[in-house]
Amino acid sequence: MNAGLDIEVPWTLHYSTGTLAQADQALVRDAARRVLRQKYRFKTATTSDGWSIKKPVSTLTGASIDNADHQALAEEMEIKSAVLLQNGTGDTPVPVLPLTAAAKNIAVVGPTETFSLASSSVPKSCMSEQRGPCTYNFATDPSLGDRGSARVNGDPAKSIGPFAGIQMTAGADRTVTTGNNVAAAMSADTIVVVVGYTPGDEGEEYAISEGGDRSSLSLPQGQNEFVTSVLNLMKPTVILIESGSIVDLPWLSHENKKQATVWAGYGGMRGGVALGKLIFGAANFTGKVPLAWPTQVELDKMPFKDNDPNGTRMGYFFGYREYDRRKAAGMNPALIYPFGHGLSYSTYKYSNVVVPCQADTAAKDAILDVTVDIENTSAVDGEEVAMLFIKPPAKPAGITGDRPVKELKSFAKVAVKAGQKVTAHLPVRIRDLRRWEGDENGKWVIDSGAYTILIGKDAADADAMANPPTVTVKGD
Repeated sequence: MNAGLDIEVPWTLHYSTGTLAQADQALVRDAARRVLRQKYRFKTATTSDGWSIKKPVSTLTGASIDNADHQALAEEMEIKSAVLLQNGTGDTPVPVLPLTAAAKNIAVVGPTETFSLASSSVPKSCMSEQRGPCTYNFATDPSLGDRGSARVNGDPAKSIGPFAGIQMTAGADRTVTTGNNVAAAMSADTIVVVVGYTPGDEGEEYAISEGGDRSSLSLPQGQNEFVTSVLNLMKPTVILIESGSIVDLPWLSHENKKQATVWAGYGGMRGGVALGKLIFGAANFTGKVPLAWPTQVELDKMPFKDNDPNGTRMGYFFGYREYDRRKAAGMNPALIYPFGHGLSYSTYKYSNVVVPCQADTAAKDAILDVTVDIENTSAVDGEEVAMLFIKPPAKPAGITGDRPVKELKSFAKVAVKAGQKVTAHLPVRIRDLRRWEGDENGKWVIDSGAYTILIGKDAADADAMANPPTVTVKGD
């Protein structure tokens, strides 16, 4: 309570009537006010249900969230966040996406899994408050992801899974079929295979003993074999991954190089339509992975759960910063994709990086308006996310503490029409270059020296930047 914890869920591990009675009652009253204020704000304070469950209501308009505008927003979110990881494999990949007019007979297939949840409305096998088992068909069921304590459900009548969405966007001159086995794809000329996790595999489903945390990048048992069996048909294949985080991708080395892989995440109630528009080219891919994508071998080197006697601890070097550290130490970490990876139907060329204050010393309260020109060198309109990383100066003599090789400090998304060029602005606040010095009694400081600016489409591209500019900062 003293540290500011207002509510303890899903279990009261520490709070009880007795413990709260011993706390500062002014703090208790303040915490209760904050909780009740939100309940009244969302119009749930006076409901009879103990979970305060009622039909979703917009706090701004009072209108139902389940309306055409919100459905369109859900679709837009999936279009802009789905990541095209791979588009053809081999030394000279031949793109599989977008699907052309040659894709006349498309099969959307995927395995079937069972799971248990506290509450779910989608898939339809989970229509009531039950523990399960529920049946999830990856090819047809909408991917809503984690249900957890938020009890996030959807209207089955308005939720659209991969098969239905692809069928809706395929056009009248194409035939789209579905099935939950490889045999259903035998007669198709193009295959879309959907794999991933159920809401019971990962996420905040607090009733499962594992706590919803995965200790492996492997897909559920049998799914990699399912993908391999589909690829063995040697037909153009699009692999859609429904997961909350990265998975192992063993099929990238398969002899069938006519394959594309999309990380769809959990697409929501309009995810199927969004994915249909993306694979047919009615929309362009702009999403990028918000993390580095290691192999399982590399991940096993990270401390996690059973392989860490001290328990899992998130240290300073984690994610791409940890892989940068290993690379700088000559360890050559095995990454499938760098931080920020994401392909598009467009191609881009970066040029003319402009950094202000290069002739002077930047003050601690300054904001640098760094710019870069981005040219769309393709015939397809697109949107590009430019990423700016900062490489700090060498550690000052006599000073302890960790330093990253580089850190993401700014990014910008710009729309660039085919054959056109735009200028992207990547503001950098000098105060964001601070680091923590000391222990829990330490302080934030800014080191003096030259900071190197790296810009690119992802972390690896930024590392390859030729003659990166620097800016000199007068620190503490």
